[in-house]
Amino acid sequence: MRRSALILALSGVVLAALMMPTAARAQASITATATVASALTLTAGNDLDFQLVIPGFTKTVAVTDGTAGTFSITGGAGAEVNFSFSTLDNPLTDGGGNNLPITYTGVHNTVNNAGAGATAFTPSAGATTNLSGLGELYIFLGGTVDATLSPPNGTYTGTVTLTAAYTGN
Repeated sequence: MRRSALILALSGVVLAALMMPTAARAQASITATATVASALTLTAGNDLDFQLVIPGFTKTVAVTDGTAGTFSITGGAGAEVNFSFSTLDNPLTDGGGNNLPITYTGVHNTVNNAGAGATAFTPSAGATTNLSGLGELYIFLGGTVDATLSPPNGTYTGTVTLTAAYTGN
């Protein structure tokens, strides 16, 4: 009988708890969301072209010139990336043992404009920055070749290779 009374009393407590007004208890939920960024895409644009260089002089291509070298990076909107040149040949060579010294200059921008809003960086060091809200970054490469030592005539070339990776930030 005591057992029945205990069960009956506990049942009453449980029933009372279930019948509490909703104001006495509350519940809320949130949603956990993660957006995974797309893979980075790196595209080579224009070659860095000094065109005709006169022996005995230097020649400069500004990053804003139409013959400046260009690259574009696309990926996750606003994501932080690090880019650097894994190959930045200096000097340029003619394949016959002759050299043409070069110094590089660079800027990057989140719009396809080497002028307004562009940020200068040292090409030999690379840079860390964020992609635009559209997931874009543009890199412009200029430089100066030094023909003051009057190298032999010919075409001098070098390779410029850009690499980029997300930083995880």
